[in-house]
Amino acid sequence: MAKFTLLSLLIIIFASCKNAETEIPETPNDSKIENLNKIDCSPFINGQFVYPNLKGVEVSRRDSIQIETNHTKNYVDTYKITWTGECEYYMITTETTDTLNPFGPTDTLFIDIIETTDTSYLYSSRALGQSFDGEMIKVSN
Repeated sequence: MAKFTLLSLLIIIFASCKNAETEIPETPNDSKIENLNKIDCSPFINGQFVYPNLKGVEVSRRDSIQIETNHTKNYVDTYKITWTGECEYYMITTETTDTLNPFGPTDTLFIDIIETTDTSYLYSSRALGQSFDGEMIKVSN
């Protein structure tokens, strides 16, 4: 009788612990995830820009050339730009009239656009072992 009771108890335990499948919520496919996190950087490939924290500096960018004119300190820096991704590029100084420019023709400045609005973007850049964060505002095409 004890064996019957033990067997009945085991059957009840196993029956109550039936193989219930755990429902896993459906996850979006990879392309949906990419689109959720994707920002549109295409409006910032070309145009006229300013740095809100640098007064007197105007930036003109056309495809692979960026020219920064500092009207306050009277110098012009010209950079060659290579876009490596939709929101990533690097710049190399090709010309400068700024004797204090820390970036020479062999130095590369890497830029990642990390957030955009309709008229501006936040970026993170790195060069010469240092990191810089900033913002650029597009003022015209």
